[in-house]
Amino acid sequence: MMGFVPGIKAFTAAVLGGSFTRQAPLLGALLGRCRAVLVGGQIGWTLLAAQGVNLGQTKVERAHFAQARTLIDQARQKRVELLLPGDAIVERAGAADGGAALSVRQIPPTDRVIDIGPGTVAEWMARLTRSVAVIYNGPLTLRPGTARPSGSIALAHALGELKTFTW
Repeated sequence: MMGFVPGIKAFTAAVLGGSFTRQAPLLGALLGRCRAVLVGGQIGWTLLAAQGVNLGQTKVERAHFAQARTLIDQARQKRVELLLPGDAIVERAGAADGGAALSVRQIPPTDRVIDIGPGTVAEWMARLTRSVAVIYNGPLTLRPGTARPSGSIALAHALGELKTFTW
């Protein structure tokens, strides 16, 4: 992997899904090689929670909050655009409606995140269209086979439409 690509387009990585423990070394390595990194799934939720965002019943790795904050600081120092989800599909406690899209800052304490939201998909796709190449790693949903992975499916379809090199 090379560093920055001159001009408006640049190499972008998407680090998605998987535990913080497994994905943190990859994220750390990419911070020195990318102009932008999109971070979603459990690692993204842990990075948000480490910054004080309350994600209700969403699984986050609290034991790694200090390391998460260090990665966020490294991204700032290296001038890497670190994009975390701004909204999410939330499974509402006691509801059978398949989830609702909410800002990550408005998730009730009884609910949990099951996928990225439509606003996040739109923001990430706007960033990805300015990239020469995209590396995509991992699923975004609560778990593979989730019945409602609408954000993940929308992102995957949009990635397939890109004119950039994706791997």
